[in-house]
Amino acid sequence: MSSLIADSSSRYKVKVVLCKDDKLIRELDSSMLNKLFLDELTSLQNRKSLKDILEKDSQKENPSDYILMYIDIKDFGNINEAYGEEFGNSLLVEIAKRLTIEFPEFETFRIEADIFGLLLQTDKELSNFNENAVKKKIEKDLLCSIETENDSICLFSTIALVHSNDKLIKKAEITLREAKKQKKDFLAHSFDITEIYRKNRSNYKTMVQKVRIAISEGKIFPKYQPIYSNAENKITRYESLARLEINGNEILTPDKFLSIAKKINKYNDITKIMVSKTLSYFNGKDVGVSLNLSLEDIVNDDVVEFILKEIKNFHNPSFITFEILEDSSVSVIHNKGAITNQKAKTAQNFFKKIKAFGCSIAIDDFGSGYSNFINIITLNPDIIKIDGTLVKNMHDKKIKLMTELFVGYAKSIGCKVVAEFVEDEETQKLVEQMGIEFSQGYLFGKPNREILEDSNKADLKDTNNLMESNSQSGFNIALIAGIIGEQVEDDTIIAETVSETVSDDVLYPFS
Repeated sequence: MSSLIADSSSRYKVKVVLCKDDKLIRELDSSMLNKLFLDELTSLQNRKSLKDILEKDSQKENPSDYILMYIDIKDFGNINEAYGEEFGNSLLVEIAKRLTIEFPEFETFRIEADIFGLLLQTDKELSNFNENAVKKKIEKDLLCSIETENDSICLFSTIALVHSNDKLIKKAEITLREAKKQKKDFLAHSFDITEIYRKNRSNYKTMVQKVRIAISEGKIFPKYQPIYSNAENKITRYESLARLEINGNEILTPDKFLSIAKKINKYNDITKIMVSKTLSYFNGKDVGVSLNLSLEDIVNDDVVEFILKEIKNFHNPSFITFEILEDSSVSVIHNKGAITNQKAKTAQNFFKKIKAFGCSIAIDDFGSGYSNFINIITLNPDIIKIDGTLVKNMHDKKIKLMTELFVGYAKSIGCKVVAEFVEDEETQKLVEQMGIEFSQGYLFGKPNREILEDSNKADLKDTNNLMESNSQSGFNIALIAGIIGEQVEDDTIIAETVSETVSDDVLYPFS
């Protein structure tokens, strides 16, 4: 009997050990996680690390107050163009070193590209914190007199500062954007956000009405992304992904409408529409299809009854797979071997029923949490989908070893494996070398309204350009953010357009 042991003794140092018959097979050293939480260029903690720190603190009974500063280097693209990318990278490394040295009381992060972050817990001598002094130090001491081969240069920045114990990243991003709009070099979270709220509430209400009408008119529809069988050298399955059409020609991915659908109690309607349209389309076809379900779907009696009815009317239920995200919300299903509550019992009964029909169960984004292996045993899945972030970074030896461990674990419990985000031949070769059975990603096709008939890998390169260009970043019908699988995050900066300002967490980040 195989088992996986996960031990989290510190924030990022995680040891994962795969055992069989009480014999140690492989130990994954904690340093292998560095790639996931540290910026490769500067060795600073990255945005995922910052988010993890704040999320863990928010779960405490009394969350801490923090000061968070975002430092956005101005016109860095021009620097890369003038001096070259290699010099630009060395400049970022130098800035990272200076920030670490000059602000030892802060935790330092590289948020993205040319944006750095400084985090200070407020019980660490907050009374001595001087905003103006910090601003001056950054502008005068850190960003000026940076030496090049022939001269020295001064950089300029936009600094956003927020002080809170809630939704800190969202607030910092909003403050940074507002600083740029107001053409200010420094802006603390003391500005009047009433007008921002007013505009976004108006946008939100407009979008709610559009989504409500579109759903009621059945404008939810599936797009299908190919899943390639590496053993058969052809497409054998598709994943069904939800889209919503509004205004007659604008197509939204679920990150733009799913939160609204939940607020107006239309979420389960979307699930039923997706199941109905997808199974109707594939009924009679000799190809498999995967549908995404959340725990919210599984514990809803009306949705479950509808799904079971649709399965009964399908020509071959063994062609159907239901994907469940490997997320903490599923962890209620198992607690030291015992069913813990009524929702867990309902979920487990659902899995038994669909398996009795011959349907398969898949765990999506496996590896994104590093702690839910026990859920795999409880759910008894047939397929495990390796998190796309791991697959995309398999060229790194440590990430490759980690992926091999997850693949080995999946195979040891009798599961087939799907590698997501396979976007090039180099990655596909690594996937094949690991013995992974299925591949999914841009290399084999982007989501499309119609499936490809009898396509092999050679055919796919010519057809990819005919398909949707931005769907890889789209979300599945069961949108639940993982630690790593963050193609689009729910704490994105407030967007300029109405279609991007649809998440309550984004629109009302201070509530």
